[in-house]
Amino acid sequence: MITKDPGFQPEGAFIASIELPTATYNPDASREFFRRAAERVRALPQIKEAAFSSDLPWTGYDENSGFDIVGRTFPDGEGPAVRYHFITAGYAKATGTPLVAGRDIGPEDVKDAPSVVLLNESAARQYWQAPQAALGARINMWGRERTVAGVIGDVTDMSWHDNAVPALYWPQPQAWYPQRMFLIARTDAHPARLAGPIRKALREIDPELPLANVRPLETVAAGAVATRRLTRWLVATFGVTSLLLAWLVSTA
Repeated sequence: MITKDPGFQPEGAFIASIELPTATYNPDASREFFRRAAERVRALPQIKEAAFSSDLPWTGYDENSGFDIVGRTFPDGEGPAVRYHFITAGYAKATGTPLVAGRDIGPEDVKDAPSVVLLNESAARQYWQAPQAALGARINMWGRERTVAGVIGDVTDMSWHDNAVPALYWPQPQAWYPQRMFLIARTDAHPARLAGPIRKALREIDPELPLANVRPLETVAAGAVATRRLTRWLVATFGVTSLLLAWLVSTA
């Protein structure tokens, strides 16, 4: 059972993982696939939104990079840094992550459009003091200037973490390297009923592409909570066992 606000909405979302073979998908083909796939899934009955992401909430994703804020300087070794993610249009709505300021990544954020990013609220507050203050800021990361278009709510790396780390979200059409991506589809129906229609929609684009780890997002969130409880139980059991062994040795 999830006993705190996770920062996203696990209920009502369906997920699956896809890994495009690099032998047949160059960067342009990959962009086109994710665009078409999201459109096909979004068009299915009872689908409210669909998007792709490099990772899922509460799965311990840990990719990090430094960046520069245009017009500001920091002491050596103290510059800003973020956990970075790759997403497609509609990510905030698909995951149920609230939009705090500005806008979500949209279909207009294509390869040759002005470069933009999203921040999470922790990044906006740490480096600009407030979400609204971060909007329109220019950052330089990976050799290119980009504008902060929006700020979304915080989601911790794992369910038991108290605070989220500063994070940045790239539009996949503008910045991405080949890796597994996750489809996230929000629905009014039971997620299990959508596996067949979603598989069919994606096979119409590429019949050879497998769709793996198909399940409700709620199971991912519940699994993270269960893992934490099991870890705590094992630590407690180990502690009790150690005390018992120490007592037995002392009385032998």
